[in-house]
Amino acid sequence: MSARGTAGGTAGEIGLNVGTALSRGLRFLTQPIGGITGLLLTTQPVVQILNDSGNVDQNYSGQVTITLQGVGVLGGTTTINAVNGVATFTNLVIVGIGTANLVATVPGIGQILSNTVTTVLGL
Repeated sequence: MSARGTAGGTAGEIGLNVGTALSRGLRFLTQPIGGITGLLLTTQPVVQILNDSGNVDQNYSGQVTITLQGVGVLGGTTTINAVNGVATFTNLVIVGIGTANLVATVPGIGQILSNTVTTVLGL
């Protein structure tokens, strides 16, 4: 769709993409749950990319990166591409004992902080 008009005697054209929502936010569909240090997180995070209406942006297939804020070192595949606006992580590990949060980041959209994740020493 385009609009044509004049302002101050000058013709102008504005192109509008109707039906293409811009990504506006993030949310954890599944919050991570810790576990034993050095082993896979008990529950792996799933991050949704939202459009300006607050719905999952089915067209988003860009990168989502998870980092660690707090105690420990994060291992596994920390950057993946979303599929239909959803990034499902499968092999994240925290090496360290204590509490931390995961931070999901999408370039040009922002970041979101997970609930607190606790890792403990195994038997």
